[in-house]
Amino acid sequence: MRMSRVSFDIETPSFVTRLSFEDREAGHDSWVSVRDAESVENVWTFKSTVAFWAAVYFVIGSALFVIGSIALYPGVCPDVGYVRAWVDYPFMVGAWCFTAGNYAVYFQVINRLSSHGASDNSAVNHVHSTRWLIPERADVSLGYWACVFNLIGSLFYNFNTMGMYEPLEGYKKTPAGYNLVYVMSGSVGSACFILAAILEGEYNQWRKCSWQTLTTNWPVLMSCFSLIGGVLFFVGYISDLNHFVEEADTRARTIELVATPFTIGSLFFLASSWMMQVMWKARMFGLGFAKELTNRRSDSTVSRSQQIMMLFYCMNLGMCWLLLGKLLGGDGAGWYKDVGDIGWLCNNVLLRIAAYNTIIVLASIVHGVPPDCPYPCMFWTMRITTICDFCSSIAWLAHENPSLFASEQAVM
Repeated sequence: MRMSRVSFDIETPSFVTRLSFEDREAGHDSWVSVRDAESVENVWTFKSTVAFWAAVYFVIGSALFVIGSIALYPGVCPDVGYVRAWVDYPFMVGAWCFTAGNYAVYFQVINRLSSHGASDNSAVNHVHSTRWLIPERADVSLGYWACVFNLIGSLFYNFNTMGMYEPLEGYKKTPAGYNLVYVMSGSVGSACFILAAILEGEYNQWRKCSWQTLTTNWPVLMSCFSLIGGVLFFVGYISDLNHFVEEADTRARTIELVATPFTIGSLFFLASSWMMQVMWKARMFGLGFAKELTNRRSDSTVSRSQQIMMLFYCMNLGMCWLLLGKLLGGDGAGWYKDVGDIGWLCNNVLLRIAAYNTIIVLASIVHGVPPDCPYPCMFWTMRITTICDFCSSIAWLAHENPSLFASEQAVM
């Protein structure tokens, strides 16, 4: 059947957007061409939730990278056990979160034309059905390839951070194994992030941005910050080729070539991740990778209170994932006194993770709290409960393992 270029200018009560794509089936449009405002709003709600999930897990992963990077500085961790707790596990769980966030963005991009079954038009649901891995030809763009390389990079980071377990741990003790498992896997993963940032920047036409427009162009800013973060992580990994850093007698190489690049790079990744949730708040649900998923509304304002609560949601989820990683990795008994029944504690952590993911779903649907009761009461109760839970989690950590926050002198 002949391929034709189709262009739509759509106006509904909820958004105005423009889409241009190759439609394989004549007469079968995507969900954005459906005039039923209710169906369109249902699709926006789902895509909003996916985008918010991606932003949250990117923020959590970046924050854990910051923790692990700071702990790399000489003197912060007094022994190997502390290195596993403050370096290895934060990087490992952070890589998990990066993979989850990158897949959520990839899922969003390959389903940018999909109504996910919400349309009343069966033809639309059939032609653009939900996809999980392989995209349609119409979805392949520079934004798509940026998502692909981000996902590949996060998988390399997963492999890299699992090096503390056997058999990779034993293999890392050999020079070739160290270079392959740690140095090269981290360097290749960082190179993928660099390439993804460049592709995302090209997709958003970053070369056409001026200094005046750059400060308000979140996708381009995110590309620049991700590029800097990827370059610094690449430096941190490749510098230790053949144990160049570890074999040094002084601590200067560790500080200058590993700890500092990782810390600054993690902060750039964190800033880039935070821009994602700002874009979500501005209803840019493509997060810089799919321009069609921008729901333009005049009330797209960023709420400071919601930004603050986003921080607490991320910290609570991050602590839960970090604890789960330690328990599954077998180090829970060494760090927590009351871990006689690991199964019970894992169940408790999983329930908390499920609860906060449910809150994310609720928060992603409502961009602004309705002024009518009981909505303000409900939202403020949820926020207060989240803050109290954060405080109780910190208190529990300090009670279960007083040495977790102990100084080097106290440990010695």
